[in-house]
Amino acid sequence: MILMGDISHQGDKLDKTIRIAIGKLTPTSFTELHDFQGNLKELSDEDYEKIKKEIVETGFSFAPHAWKDPKRRKLFLIDGHQRIKAVRRLVKDGYKVGKIPTVIVEAKSYDEAKRKVLQGVSQYGKVTQQGLFDFTVDAKIDPKLMEMSFAIPGIDLPAFNLAYFEESKLDEKEGSQEIAEGDIGSKLVHTCPKCNFQFS
Repeated sequence: MILMGDISHQGDKLDKTIRIAIGKLTPTSFTELHDFQGNLKELSDEDYEKIKKEIVETGFSFAPHAWKDPKRRKLFLIDGHQRIKAVRRLVKDGYKVGKIPTVIVEAKSYDEAKRKVLQGVSQYGKVTQQGLFDFTVDAKIDPKLMEMSFAIPGIDLPAFNLAYFEESKLDEKEGSQEIAEGDIGSKLVHTCPKCNFQFS
């Protein structure tokens, strides 16, 4: 039994053509999108509140991906389980939602569709604390908003904010006191205690 999939050959040459396994974008009622990942992931109440906040304040912005089972003629979610779970709960709370544009994903079999669920939940690149700090400063995102709205794998956001922002605020207060004591003509520069990023 081959678990990793076949490599196609044409004669003695390796076929390096990448198969595009995406069908058309289809407006779909959330009630037509069925769970397909079992207990692979869970949505805690805390994380639900975060995703709810983002959907309500900024809209449903990322199309879910689904596979149509040819035998049962149903759409099963490949990616977007937590967003659709959140929509179901929001509708129960009185919110309304129209049809959601859904990316139809092609799969050769049930097993390949399940494999693609793992592709969907995988995060191949990792967010670094330095990268997140730079991104947050550039985007002028309130650190407290990050804690309330986002869940970033591998990053403890309260600890991150304490290390990168609270200590910076402490440095800013100390610098302001120095200026008040007579160094008014100098340019105040703050330095992040973790990465030495400087900002005024």
